[in-house]
Amino acid sequence: MAGLNDSTDFYGVTDTMTFAFTTPLYAVGGFLNYVPFSSNPTTIAVYDSSMNLIESYNLSFVTSGADDTGAFYGFQESTADISYFTLTDNYIGITDLTVVSPEPSSILLIGTGVLGVFGYGRRRLGR
Repeated sequence: MAGLNDSTDFYGVTDTMTFAFTTPLYAVGGFLNYVPFSSNPTTIAVYDSSMNLIESYNLSFVTSGADDTGAFYGFQESTADISYFTLTDNYIGITDLTVVSPEPSSILLIGTGVLGVFGYGRRRLGR
């Protein structure tokens, strides 16, 4: 479990927790719990390696802040673009962090298949 124990309403600053990944991901998510109803939104956002915002959510589900009263939120992209994500403001916590990254064995399998098709084509043409 990781979380922020702060709120702009009480301390006058907006805090952000950042989770960075060594290689870009296809998807990331987790079970979020937060204390709602402050004047600033509680957000979760994902960014690419150039620090460009890909997508974000302002959390709006109702929770008492008690254990297991949150919801699973996540992001999924068609390519491995997600380099990091952030949680911002208002006593927010995340558990069950889930990530989907490219598998080296899948990349090797696709590469081998492409080389096989290329080799078959060359052999068939007699080159």
